[in-house]
Amino acid sequence: MRWPPLFDETRKAAKEADRQLEAGGAEVGPLHSVPVTIKESLDVAGTPSTWGLPHRRSQLSQTDDPGVARLKQAGAIVIGKSNIMQLLMSCESVNPVYGRVRNPWRPEERSSGGSSGAEAAILAAGGSPLGLGTDVGGSIRPPSHCCGIHGLKPTPGRVPSGKPKGIVHRHEIDRLRDLTLAGSEHRGSSYRSQLRSQDRRRAAGACSSSGAVPAEIP
Repeated sequence: MRWPPLFDETRKAAKEADRQLEAGGAEVGPLHSVPVTIKESLDVAGTPSTWGLPHRRSQLSQTDDPGVARLKQAGAIVIGKSNIMQLLMSCESVNPVYGRVRNPWRPEERSSGGSSGAEAAILAAGGSPLGLGTDVGGSIRPPSHCCGIHGLKPTPGRVPSGKPKGIVHRHEIDRLRDLTLAGSEHRGSSYRSQLRSQDRRRAAGACSSSGAVPAEIP
């Protein structure tokens, strides 16, 4: 799948970054002209976030995810999106839209992990120096381990979003600084505060064939 608008924008941004430096201008930010890759489930304007679901292929995001927007504000240039596990619900990275992610070291023998498997794989292969993924139960850390790179899951809410994100790196140096750039000084709301703001009763239920009935907990 190709997204010409993204690639055209990437080339334009890279040329403009070079032109600005050659003209003696100031850098856009601490990540000026640094190429980055973004996990497929995160929104990048002009590209689909399919989550591995075929029916979402033609649904293009209209805006950038907050973490993506902040990386761009720091001068980073998005060069592509990385494959995932369908619905992010497994420790592999394979789906009917993009296929299976291979481990860059032993593609026929080892897994790249999941669900941020392609993000870890492309960094380990030298295709990108920095990536943005998500991690709820291990979607950044195990893939980083499988591919031999550094992965960091920040505290939920540190990088604003509805789900925890993290930084994936080939090199350990500066990763905390990069996290600061993505998170800035304005933190998103925590999971706990989001749950507390939802005024609803807790529900519990079981399969009716087992003899149990749905119940609500005060």
